[in-house]
Amino acid sequence: MRLKLLRSITGTALATILLSLNIACKKNKDDKGTPATPRTDITTDIAGDSWFGLDEANMDPDLHFNLTVYNPTTGIWFNNAPTPWDMVPRPGNGIRFSANGDFEICRFTSSGLGGLKSYAFFYMKGTAEQKGTDITLHPTIYRNKYNSVSDPSLDYDRELPRDAMKIKYATHRYTNGWDHVDITWSDNTVTRYYRKY
Repeated sequence: MRLKLLRSITGTALATILLSLNIACKKNKDDKGTPATPRTDITTDIAGDSWFGLDEANMDPDLHFNLTVYNPTTGIWFNNAPTPWDMVPRPGNGIRFSANGDFEICRFTSSGLGGLKSYAFFYMKGTAEQKGTDITLHPTIYRNKYNSVSDPSLDYDRELPRDAMKIKYATHRYTNGWDHVDITWSDNTVTRYYRKY
């Protein structure tokens, strides 16, 4: 009898501990199982529509570009298009903040002509905390893809460290219907992006 009672108590205690651990783990993750990251609301001077680079603004003043170049669920880049330049709409160098604290960034470089281009893409997505013009990015996804036309053995697709990153920003409004934002990255380089208002 004592052995059965001890087993019953031990089983109940173990179940309680496991349930507590499960609840604690769930509190640290969002509903998709991704680790929860800090966020604040983002002010309207930077949140809303995507900001794109000068090349994109000159190429298409209506800014028909896409920042979402990577699907973390499938691991597929460029909506399964053979190259980034075949993706519809095309990828754009840019950044977007949502009012609820989400962010998305696509940055890339390329060299070559026509469809024969080597490229390096960086894709980051996550949550952001804003204090004045300082924003801390908390990536939940950070990927880098490189493709070499001349030597495919150099190609790679890898995950990058998802460390928090601090940036600063300054916006400016033109009278011609355009805004620009200067993003100062953690290495003190500055990138200028544009959007229409």
